[in-house]
Amino acid sequence: MANKKVTIDKLSLPLVNSNNKYYIRYRVVLDKTKDSDWSQIAVLDGKAVTVVPGVISSVTTAGKEVVTITWDKSNNSPTYDVFLSWDTGAYVFEKNVSSTSYSVIAPDGVSTINVLIQIGSAQKTVSSVLKVFEGSKNV
Repeated sequence: MANKKVTIDKLSLPLVNSNNKYYIRYRVVLDKTKDSDWSQIAVLDGKAVTVVPGVISSVTTAGKEVVTITWDKSNNSPTYDVFLSWDTGAYVFEKNVSSTSYSVIAPDGVSTINVLIQIGSAQKTVSSVLKVFEGSKNV
């Protein structure tokens, strides 16, 4: 049997977990009828996340306050998780996006938006090690 080295780019891996780690396992397929057992789980560190600048702006359109969040690209991440909180509420996962901007209509009666942008991860929970941008704005 010949030895063959296979390299998988980290961008091809699934999303990191909330601790910025990859949990990987594999198996070898010799042909369509023969394959190995699954490997032990290997834990790989994700790339340290770079905090970047961002801007939160708002404009009134048709009587509604539209809030737009933009931030610089961090770590060449393919996706970002957007967390929002209104006034003094806790952060809630809003959406996973593939761009470096996001717009949302502010609910009636709120006065402040708090924004947390993280590197896209498998678990949609707030994690300080995944933070890309955090800010707030009166709306």
